[in-house]
Amino acid sequence: MLCSATAAVQTRSLRLFLTLAVLMAALLALAAPTPAQAQANTVNFRESFIFPVYNACEDEFVLLEGEFHGQTKFRVNKKTGAITLEFKGNAHGTGVGLDSGIEYVFNGTFRSSATFGPGGAFQASFLDRTRLISKGSEENEFLVFRGVLVIDENFQLILDEISFDIECRG
Repeated sequence: MLCSATAAVQTRSLRLFLTLAVLMAALLALAAPTPAQAQANTVNFRESFIFPVYNACEDEFVLLEGEFHGQTKFRVNKKTGAITLEFKGNAHGTGVGLDSGIEYVFNGTFRSSATFGPGGAFQASFLDRTRLISKGSEENEFLVFRGVLVIDENFQLILDEISFDIECRG
């Protein structure tokens, strides 16, 4: 069975992405090295997490607990001065449906990149894939969230693509 996400969930996700993209742009603008300092910087990290996610297939929130592994790379192009931030990560954990008590296994992979060009141009892309698998016979949720965001030198927002797909399988 294929479930479609509600417009409210899509709108919240888009707003979250745009908010994060603008925040990332502001942080990088403040901390960006000059082209003379150009070098690749890589940071690897692991963090435990506990947070709720909405399971559209079972229409309830699931409290997840697990570990997130991530890697961030920061580069400055010596020729153009463009700054690129790349992120990739994965999360693994377990969860419990807050209403039903259904037990789940969670796995997610996340990739994103953002490039800040001279003059204020900005381009970002992301691909998130998550799986919420029930330990019983209940529906399993497979979510794919992807998009591309472009802001030109005049700070005009151009949204090339955004999609949010949920598939429910028993």
